[in-house]
Amino acid sequence: MDTTFFGLEPGTFARVLVTGIATVAMFAFIMVVARRWRSYWWTSIALIVAGGGSLALGSYFGVRSFMSSLASMATAGGGIYSVRFGWWQATQPVLAGAWLAMLMTLSGSVFALRPAPDEPTSPAGVRIKSAAIFALFAGLALTGGVISVVLYRRAITFVLWAITPRAQTLDHPPIHDVAAHLFAAAALSACCFTIAIVLLVLTVWLARRTSPSRTFFAITVIALLASFGISGAFVVILHSLSNRLRTAALTGRMSE
Repeated sequence: MDTTFFGLEPGTFARVLVTGIATVAMFAFIMVVARRWRSYWWTSIALIVAGGGSLALGSYFGVRSFMSSLASMATAGGGIYSVRFGWWQATQPVLAGAWLAMLMTLSGSVFALRPAPDEPTSPAGVRIKSAAIFALFAGLALTGGVISVVLYRRAITFVLWAITPRAQTLDHPPIHDVAAHLFAAAALSACCFTIAIVLLVLTVWLARRTSPSRTFFAITVIALLASFGISGAFVVILHSLSNRLRTAALTGRMSE
């Protein structure tokens, strides 16, 4: 079986690489705009939004990787070893997305401590309303990332159940629904990533028209904690799953 760095197939490595490039591009976009404006108070929220996009993109590529593995098995054949190996490969883009989301959150925490330049103040009501909109953007992006990871996990779980002998004894064998489940998970993850990109653009647009406030700072701290907790939890869970699947792929046994 052709492999490249870290035992990943060329297609899997390419998906991980694209996830990283897309995340770096979002980070660069935020930094370029912030440097041009000489204003960094809003970058923490923007980085959280970008981190949600990384989770969604990694999940999309994870589903696509598993779909590719199944398509390859349909022509070349393979048993449970091939399924577990394909599952391990599919986990890598999602794990990369989780790591990148956590790194974006850590970067955001640095900028949250950076003092904002003097800017014209706005009425208190306007500041609170703008802060709430920023919070909404961050919440939607993180929710989209979480949904994407959950969809990835549920889609693969459905496939693993659908190929069991017990499932094949049902009146309507679920094996026929495998493609539909995977396609739906990939499509919804792609939609979540697209929404994250739109939210990132809206965050930058809104930052140009508002100013920092104590309410915004409090919301930023809460959003950073939530983002770090979510991305960190995914890193731990997916890293553990990846190690178990790698062991199964190498030894034929699934570790507990």
